[in-house]
Amino acid sequence: MDLMLSLDPGTSMTKMVYRVLSEISYKSELLCMKPELIKISKDSLDLYESGQMNRPNPENEAWIEYNEEYYAVGFLAQKYFEARINFLELKYENAIPKTLAAVGAIAIREGLKANFDLSLGLLLPYGKIERDWRGV
Repeated sequence: MDLMLSLDPGTSMTKMVYRVLSEISYKSELLCMKPELIKISKDSLDLYESGQMNRPNPENEAWIEYNEEYYAVGFLAQKYFEARINFLELKYENAIPKTLAAVGAIAIREGLKANFDLSLGLLLPYGKIERDWRGV
């Protein structure tokens, strides 16, 4: 295992505590990302990327491609794509793109290789998931 990550994809902030296991100190790190998430087009993403003159911290420039759709996450979603938090969406509905963006930001930040082993703990409200997934 290369990375241990505990993540809370909340509506106030996406909060992460992680540890890179290849380091000798095994020191845990805290990382937070803004909670916004917005689906964007590939053209919008290309336009954003073409205008970049320098690279901010990876957690502030997070975007992902998932199921052939593109999402801006966190600061990028909020500031560049003007995303707003939808308090009516349930926490688990946005967990996958937020988790993927967080893992990617940590991997870039920590210089992890392209393929690495991940141990993931995800904080989701059990009662809500059980109730909402009954009809699935």
